[in-house]
Amino acid sequence: MDSTEFLEFLETQETYLPKSVIEYFLRHYGFDEKDDRVVKLIGLATRKFMEEIIIKSRKPLPRSFNQRNNSQQQKKENQPKILTTEDLIGSLKQSGHTIRKLTQNQIPKPEPQQLATKKTYRNTRKRKKNSRRDF
Repeated sequence: MDSTEFLEFLETQETYLPKSVIEYFLRHYGFDEKDDRVVKLIGLATRKFMEEIIIKSRKPLPRSFNQRNNSQQQKKENQPKILTTEDLIGSLKQSGHTIRKLTQNQIPKPEPQQLATKKTYRNTRKRKKNSRRDF
């Protein structure tokens, strides 16, 4: 596959995350890229990573088989499978990734120009003195 075929292929693929989200995190960590193709390539790599983790987490872990008896397994097979956080954490650990909870100081803050300046109903409503009406 040469570079023109690859670029055409890149344009046809869709990412799971919106472009603005990918750009925000890239800028936050010091990677300011103006080329949309690079941003899309990073988005596709993220999509591939997410798909692999979800596929691994859909496979039952060995410990879950030991805890259920046969009747429970038959009931579970007939029901739709639910993806839980524990399943995701288990598949991430198998892949060599560790999950830790971030403190409030570690959560990325949006830049001031990205904050929405919405007016709330409370701020736009004019308040009058003694606006209650007694009937």
